[in-house]
Amino acid sequence: MNPSRLEDAVAIVGYSHRLPGPLRSDADFWHLLSTRDVVRSPVAERFGKGVRPIGSGANFGRFASPYEGLIDDDVRFALDAGFFGLSRTEMEQASPMARMLMSCSWDAIEHSGWSINALRNSPTGVFIGAQTPPEANYRPPHGNNMFSVIGISLSMLANRISYQYNLMGPSITCCTACSAGLSALHTAMNALKAGDCEQALVGSCNSMASARLSTAFNALGVISPHGRCHSFDADADGYMRSEGVFFFAIKPLAVAERDGDRVYAVLETTAVNTAGAADGAHGLASGRFITA
Repeated sequence: MNPSRLEDAVAIVGYSHRLPGPLRSDADFWHLLSTRDVVRSPVAERFGKGVRPIGSGANFGRFASPYEGLIDDDVRFALDAGFFGLSRTEMEQASPMARMLMSCSWDAIEHSGWSINALRNSPTGVFIGAQTPPEANYRPPHGNNMFSVIGISLSMLANRISYQYNLMGPSITCCTACSAGLSALHTAMNALKAGDCEQALVGSCNSMASARLSTAFNALGVISPHGRCHSFDADADGYMRSEGVFFFAIKPLAVAERDGDRVYAVLETTAVNTAGAADGAHGLASGRFITA
């Protein structure tokens, strides 16, 4: 480790996850890293029999591949409402992203060994990375009520966790598309360094409850017709969309060592930037489309 960065290093002291396919344990996750294949769920089972994937076409309203990385509904929607003190009405409006994040936040707290009582009123921050709430595209099946806005607001993904555990640190949802999770981690590390919080819960989530986004990405021409990601490879022909959650409990490394926490990984530093027009163009007329 670089001695100059040791002072600001952050330790991951707990974690949890929800992933596509029959992945429930760390052993399952490591198996995934070796097999690298969980995109096996037919989209028709999620979005309805009317969905007709058409191979490599990029037409509006169609899918490029008949498969996506989907989580079973019994996992996406699972949440012990009574445990978290949610009413039936509020539970009905809670999105799959909120449900999975709540469940994973508790798992990460347990995994870290943090005391839930000690967390109450503590300067603990919550930082979540997320993109688009797919539920916002649809009319709620039970009609609108006082929890409708809360159910689709990205800000509430972080706020609900802070509220539920009575945490007093920053509560922020970072919406930066593909980099949302890493942006949330970067923001959390800067908050720890600035003294805004003493420890933090950092999560990232995605749920594909709407076919609209999948077909839109296909129309954009970025989805692999073969249903496989070949990152940095000559065979790359797009990528595949998947859903899931990762959650981490983090604190400054020096504090973790002082408290006797088990350290699973150490983060020295993070950085973020954008590429501007991404092509060296001058003036206001960039040469590439914004997704570049």
